Amino acid sequence: MKSRALTTAWLGLLALTTTTAFGHDYWLAPASSTTPKGVKVDVRLYRGEPLDTTDERPLEIEKTARFRLLAQDQDQDLLKSGTEGQTPVARVALETDGGNLVTMERHPQPNQLDSKKFTEYLKEEGLDTIIAQRKALGESEADGRERYSRYLKALIQVGDKRDETYHRVVGHLLEIIPEVDPTSRTLGSTLPVRILFEGRPLPGVQVSAHVRDDGKVHGQTLTTDAEGRATVRLDHKGSWLIRLVHMRRVPAGSDADWESFWAAYTFGL
Repeated sequence: MKSRALTTAWLGLLALTTTTAFGHDYWLAPASSTTPKGVKVDVRLYRGEPLDTTDERPLEIEKTARFRLLAQDQDQDLLKSGTEGQTPVARVALETDGGNLVTMERHPQPNQLDSKKFTEYLKEEGLDTIIAQRKALGESEADGRERYSRYLKALIQVGDKRDETYHRVVGHLLEIIPEVDPTSRTLGSTLPVRILFEGRPLPGVQVSAHVRDDGKVHGQTLTTDAEGRATVRLDHKGSWLIRLVHMRRVPAGSDADWESFWAAYTFGL
């Protein structure tokens, strides 16, 4: 009886994991996207549907590979000053005029979804090539076993000085690189971005952009061109999130069949 109870509990935990671990983004949300020099700004980490702030996440040091504040002539390790479980995940003292970029890289984590949920997830993220690969491999009805990692950035503009921190390449496996300063754009303009994977342009990948304006979230879906570029229409003021998922096959003998890479870039307009 005890063994059966433990098995039931384990299956319940597995079901919870497979129904909640995917379809959810992570993103960094500074309390302010523009601020004077010398101000301390809370940076929160959220998980959920884009820009839904009901599920704030704590700092998980063991799951976080890197957590940094970057500015001109500044590279601060936020993990060193952080405490396991703290919320917000950081309170940053902004002492450098210009762009300040908060970045986070999370260690790969495993997950398994049944075939139906995995296919739905692939369709939602525009990963049609993975659907085709699974079909060619005879895996369409198999569970999806993957490991996923996350790469997050948030831009804060300090003072009036402009620099190029906003498009700094920080070495994430998957990176969103704005090609102009997002904080200098105006309502109705556009924001060209470039997607890099392992330092190279990533063509033909689905990118989505979301903005919260007056409590409503508006979204648009784009596809990168041959040079890994896409253009976001800045049609609302508010907090913006640009995000995407990329996936590839894992070599045989691994503990997963696929690995996915999730990237997010937040800024204010």
